[in-house]
Amino acid sequence: MVRSIQILKSKIRPPVVSGIISRKRLYPLLSRIAEKALTVVSAGAGFGKTTLISEAGQVLHLKSAWYRLEKSDNDFVTLLTYMIAAIQTQYPQFGRKTILKMETAEHSIHVREAVLAGLINEMEEAVTDELMLVFDDYHLIKNSEEIKRTMEFILMHLPRNIHLVIISRTDPGLAISRLRAGREVVDIRETDLNFTLTETKELYSDWSGPVITEEYLKIVLHQTGGWISGLILFYHSIRDKGAETIDQLLKIKTGGKFVSNYLEENIYELQPPQIRHFLIQTAILARIHPEFSDLLLGISNSRNILENLEKNHLFTFSLDDGREWFAYHHLFQEFLLTKLHADMDSDAIKAIHHKAAELWQQKAEPDQALAHYLKSEDFKTATAMLTRIGRDYIKEGRIQLLISFIHQMPKKIIEHQPWILFSKAVCLEFQGKREESVPIYHKALHVFRKKLDYKGEGKALFALATCYYTTGDFSQAETILTELLAKTEKDPQLSVNTLGSLAFIASHQGRMQAADGYIARAESIFPRLSTRAGFVWLYFNQGFRYCFAGDFTKGLGYGNEIERICRIYGLENIRAYNFHLISWSYYHLGLFSEGLQHAQSGLALVQARGYFDLSRAWLLTDAALNLLGLEKQVEAQKKIEEAITIFKDQGSRWGESWALHVLFDIYQSKGDMIAAEQCARSGIERIRGMKLPLQEGKLKKRLMICLQKKGLSDEVSALSGDIRKLLENTQLYVDGPPRSQTDSVVPESRPSIPKPGLRIYLLGEFKLLRGNEEIPIEKWKSKKALMLFKYLASRRHHGYIPKDLLMELLWPDQSPDMTNSRLNDALSALRKVLEPGLIRGKPSSYLLREGHSYKLDLGEDGMVDAALFEQTLQAAENEISADQALSIYQEAEALYRGDFLEEDPYTEWCLAERDRLKDIYLRLLTKIMEAFEQKSDYPKAAAYGEKFLQIDPYAEEIYQHLMRQYARMGNRSMIKRTFEKCKKMLTQDLDVPLSPKTNALYREFFLF
Repeated sequence: MVRSIQILKSKIRPPVVSGIISRKRLYPLLSRIAEKALTVVSAGAGFGKTTLISEAGQVLHLKSAWYRLEKSDNDFVTLLTYMIAAIQTQYPQFGRKTILKMETAEHSIHVREAVLAGLINEMEEAVTDELMLVFDDYHLIKNSEEIKRTMEFILMHLPRNIHLVIISRTDPGLAISRLRAGREVVDIRETDLNFTLTETKELYSDWSGPVITEEYLKIVLHQTGGWISGLILFYHSIRDKGAETIDQLLKIKTGGKFVSNYLEENIYELQPPQIRHFLIQTAILARIHPEFSDLLLGISNSRNILENLEKNHLFTFSLDDGREWFAYHHLFQEFLLTKLHADMDSDAIKAIHHKAAELWQQKAEPDQALAHYLKSEDFKTATAMLTRIGRDYIKEGRIQLLISFIHQMPKKIIEHQPWILFSKAVCLEFQGKREESVPIYHKALHVFRKKLDYKGEGKALFALATCYYTTGDFSQAETILTELLAKTEKDPQLSVNTLGSLAFIASHQGRMQAADGYIARAESIFPRLSTRAGFVWLYFNQGFRYCFAGDFTKGLGYGNEIERICRIYGLENIRAYNFHLISWSYYHLGLFSEGLQHAQSGLALVQARGYFDLSRAWLLTDAALNLLGLEKQVEAQKKIEEAITIFKDQGSRWGESWALHVLFDIYQSKGDMIAAEQCARSGIERIRGMKLPLQEGKLKKRLMICLQKKGLSDEVSALSGDIRKLLENTQLYVDGPPRSQTDSVVPESRPSIPKPGLRIYLLGEFKLLRGNEEIPIEKWKSKKALMLFKYLASRRHHGYIPKDLLMELLWPDQSPDMTNSRLNDALSALRKVLEPGLIRGKPSSYLLREGHSYKLDLGEDGMVDAALFEQTLQAAENEISADQALSIYQEAEALYRGDFLEEDPYTEWCLAERDRLKDIYLRLLTKIMEAFEQKSDYPKAAAYGEKFLQIDPYAEEIYQHLMRQYARMGNRSMIKRTFEKCKKMLTQDLDVPLSPKTNALYREFFLF
């Protein structure tokens, strides 16, 4: 569990910095830390990065939470656990809810987003002051994609009173262009950190040693470039020397060996042999404890050595107030490791690592022990440890750490270790990489069989079947489960679980007789099970068997029995899925309120327990169905769109197809049959070739509704026979969607919508056409009516909009008593614009009402350009032919006439939609540019790049693309012009330097 991660206080303690030179020159720059979301301190080793940020916290009087990273911190759970522990140094109650979620969660990608969202919520609740959150030595973990996604999520949702600081030797590599464009990033680089002459004088004046004239100081400053570590090294080199030696040292030019030469000649070589021996051998440790190093080296004076090194400023510092832990400066540690490999042979070095591993193992620190066993190349012990504790890492969610250890093992060894292969496959599955996990499970299965490990073979087979089962590949899952069934005679519980899964697959495919056979066989095994808890999985699948046959009363009965057993035995994971069975049954019985209540109970359970995988997606689908039954289309659509995202993330084509049929019903209820038809066709396509007759039948039945409305009788007739065949073994879906058994709002009768349709342009300048007749802006006498129309047009897929929401939109912070009559006036003015001749009291053909909610109907030929833009873009994404896709991309690009409602730049509800569509448009331009680049049509590629820069003139990557296009065209003047424009926009407007890549491209393409 998360609590098993040992929190080392030395890693969350702000650095102990004494006797520093105050960098007052940098105070204006440091003051911006408290104003911005992110500060990136990027410079090489020895530039005083950590010292500067420590000083910033004191100068700005900011509370600080400090996290010093190590290489082993490159997994999600460790990062968040330490981050919470760091914040707890200032807010002790912080993070408890997040830790609980991490302890109980299945660690999929979707889970982690939910955990992070909870973390942000806790930050907003608990962190009441301005807080500087520091990630030191970030370069040690920056290459982890998992960490990158985590940090980007945190940055995009960070509360305004929390200021994140990243200290790194290299650029952190995060996607923060939006923060940069919003001027929310402070960059502190090597050029800022270099010491000036005044600061160098102050530095040397604080130390006892020979007095250096200003002339000499200028030479030293020039040779070191103001690099603080170089200045310190020079001080050590002259401390005990005469003037003539200083003259000689000043003649030395800095170069590639400057650091190592100084460290070797002026620090390392001056130490007694026993100290040198101590230094190079303890350099293998990320942190050093005196007692540990005594045991490692067989000495008794480690504490004295470490304290003397620190006292003499020899790149050694304590990590905690009690001075129990020490560390070498990274620069010094790297030098010492180089010396270790130069002075000792590989066998001796492996022996040191092996002894360190044994000591860490004795101290119950398996992470450190494993790391050193691997470096000692004792793969036998490492294999035994990984086999033993790999499953613990998985339970704790420390997936990335486990993967990193496995990657350090030689491939030829891993291939013969089935439990390590199995753990690797589980890790990949948790990361949402099911396609990659399947072949690894197969490898593990092969080795289990070779070693005659029947327990492992059973686990591997069931895991493989589950991979196929959860994504809807029932044929493959059934083949594996059938094979497994023949091997489960000695394991009754595995037999029952296998038979339950087979029953579900058969009933979902309409093979009810086969399903009943599996159930009967499982029931014969019941006497061999120790408790009723063993029946639950079979009962669950038996309940669905009746539902698939259309008997939802029996399905509900099984659901209620499972709920009772789950409560007795605490089977929370099965209970979460059981809420899906109960809610779905209530929906088909027409009891929507009860169905929604149970779906919400299930969602609350997965929220509390962290089961945010496919169980959450199915429960969201149930909630959407029941909300639709209660005529709450807006809420229903939000739920089902979230479910679709999860199904996609988890690679479940089956679940995605299921959710699309629910989305069809939502669009149909809104009267948007174009979108509904697209859902039906997409759902059918997602399960093509998967042999899911019930699901295919229900989707084709919905498609038939669309074809009937179009009058395509031949296609309807063909589909009708197909549907009867697909659904011949069930009453499910035959009689259409259920009707509520509760009172519901009866929609007012509506006339048929007359032509012509409304054609609405929201991209760029607003324009409205009724048929071919443009309605001039002068016709809108009421600005509120116009704003109301724009809102309803942009939200038309959201169904009926409540009256209260519309009043809040148009008259925020005003009493409903005052705004009710105003809204009626605006609605009346809107009707007059759309239908000038409308008879008073007659319902509008365009502005529809249900109860106290309103929506806009466009008519048969109507359209909204923003929606058409996205639909066209989606059509391009679905196109297989690259040439055809490019053509459709260009059609989509032509529809984007400008920013969303550009004449309303400060209207609050427009802002998010404007940004969203603009981001989509910029991605579209990039796709077109890259497509033309692949076709070697460089002028067109450049033209779309220039379009991009008209909207986002700070996109450095686009400038790089353009320089490449102009270079391929041989247009040297445009290379130079593009480079100069990029430099001006970034350095002058954003106050950030050009990236090395841009400078390198310019040199390559222009100065050749």
